[in-house]
Amino acid sequence: MAQREREILERTVASVAAKAVEFGDLIDEMDAAGLDGSHPLTVEVKLARLELLKVKSAAEQELEKLVLDCAECGQRVHWVSGLGATPGHWAHRDPAPHGEAVVSPG
Repeated sequence: MAQREREILERTVASVAAKAVEFGDLIDEMDAAGLDGSHPLTVEVKLARLELLKVKSAAEQELEKLVLDCAECGQRVHWVSGLGATPGHWAHRDPAPHGEAVVSPG
């Protein structure tokens, strides 16, 4: 996979995760306004959030297939998917001499 495609997937994950958080906030607001969880509007918003989470998951599954090198230490890094609406991140496969992984271009 080319660097450009990888970056598109990473941006997709971040963007879709942010939208899923917004939908989650909307669900909370609907609940606070007194709409029951089974109210048709609430159900539709929940279904839309579920579809966003499915898109995020599919993009992260593609990123999980990649094995890249850390630009700082040269060690192997891989994508760790986030739970729920939390976006994933790159992480070292083995303990590294520094903090977060820095993915090298290309």
